[in-house]
Amino acid sequence: MKKRFLLGLINFLIIPTVFAQTVTNVGTDFWIAFPPNWQLSSTLKLYISSNYSTSGTVFSAFPGVNQDFTVSPGVVTQLNLPPLVVLQAGVEEKGIHVTSNDPISLYGLNWMTMTADAFLALPVNALGSDYRIISYFSDLSGRGSGFGVVATENGTVLTVFNHQTNTTSTVNLEQGQTYYVEGPIPGQDLTGSRVQSNFPVAVFGSVEITNIPQGCAAGDHIVEQMFPCYSWGKNFVTVSLAGRDGSGDIFRILAAEDLTDITINGIPGPTINAGSYYEVNLAGNNSITTSKPAMVAQYAKGMMCSGATIGDPLMMLIPPREQFLTNYTFCTAFGFAEHWVNVVVPDYALNYIYQDGIPIPISSFTPISTTNFYGAQISVEERSHTFTSPFPFGLFVYGWNEFNSYGYPAGTSMSPVSSISNVSISPATATGVLNVSTLCFTAHVTDNLSNPVAGVLVNFYISGMSNITGTGYTDASGNAQYCYARTGTVPGTDNIYAEIFGFTSTTSTATWTIPCANPTSAEALASARQVAAVMCPLP
Repeated sequence: MKKRFLLGLINFLIIPTVFAQTVTNVGTDFWIAFPPNWQLSSTLKLYISSNYSTSGTVFSAFPGVNQDFTVSPGVVTQLNLPPLVVLQAGVEEKGIHVTSNDPISLYGLNWMTMTADAFLALPVNALGSDYRIISYFSDLSGRGSGFGVVATENGTVLTVFNHQTNTTSTVNLEQGQTYYVEGPIPGQDLTGSRVQSNFPVAVFGSVEITNIPQGCAAGDHIVEQMFPCYSWGKNFVTVSLAGRDGSGDIFRILAAEDLTDITINGIPGPTINAGSYYEVNLAGNNSITTSKPAMVAQYAKGMMCSGATIGDPLMMLIPPREQFLTNYTFCTAFGFAEHWVNVVVPDYALNYIYQDGIPIPISSFTPISTTNFYGAQISVEERSHTFTSPFPFGLFVYGWNEFNSYGYPAGTSMSPVSSISNVSISPATATGVLNVSTLCFTAHVTDNLSNPVAGVLVNFYISGMSNITGTGYTDASGNAQYCYARTGTVPGTDNIYAEIFGFTSTTSTATWTIPCANPTSAEALASARQVAAVMCPLP
């Protein structure tokens, strides 16, 4: 019986990796702002969720906000802010400072009955000093495409390039001050504009109200907090928005560098330059890859162009797969009739995705183009939720009302993936004993100056005896380790390489032997213990 059990063991055993994630959307110190909705009388809401019982404070110099809050795990804390804190024009004292004793996730909602959108807030340690703006056309008179900036330090100097007017200006800000720019003429689009600064800043792209696509009723407010350029990626996997017809959603792909090649579902597309974007309508599940760092936004169409009886335009940034997390604690916006999440997972994680502690059935997922990723649309209740997995995956939150909507990524890693220049793997060779040994391989990630890059996700690919895919995050030395074991009775060889951000290491070799490969070695047999005794007993 014991021998039959051993012979029936699967051919490999994955040793779980401890993910040392670094900077994410979860934090204790935030500076945010609210760009304007189409009326200044809109309701401004903060939603706060956490894995901890904690407390904190919300402060704004104008019009005078100083409010304490508490958060309990699994329960959403909702705060209302005065409408006058919304941005209007130029330099103002309207930065909103949110601090907490323990890590929180923070979301902002700018709500009116017929026009709303929400954004995922980023903590100060995730902010950067170089941004490009994604927004959309302004096609309604006086309701412009815009962007806003919040200073986190005194003496902040902004260098602002307006892509629409092709002009550059310098703006000086103190901590908590904001700067807002809006193109008031219909047809303007500030997408591609650039904000650079000497200290980290928070940046928001928005339109007061617009039709998506242009001329398609009905209009809606759109807003997202921009990802700093250091965090942009090259590999994006998307799922269509639920509750729509099969005509698809609008996507924008924005380039950080010149000569950025775009490939969609394996088919080469256009080449665009820094600050330029490619807009495309995509139906179903899709794969988008770029040759250089890019930022991608997904837009819902207006209700009259999507075959829907509910919902309207929204803008939702799509983090690249390089920035996926293993744990998301998020909250839905309140007051909407429907709430959904789109889940994007690699094939090896299909059995390991948990919604509030309950496994999501594999039948919920469908393939994404020619990738090894799968996507699902999951209806969720109006409250806080936690999605987890041992493996990184993507999660996106959105909801619908009649002529209204909201959407944002549930969370994201903010690793400096765009600085990566090289990945290597060691050791070059290793030998292990089936059913006994664990072999570990280390990827080393560096930038163009050979400095280590910390907190980035590395993929390990193993082939030979069978295929295994694993992941790990780099530590402060730029090292990520992946360990695995093999079981069975037939020796063999594996090939192992590491990949990150399109860079691939050389290939290492792992040779697996049976415990009794050297029957004269009493020491080798002793190390195999009971396995060796059953599979290859001494004479």
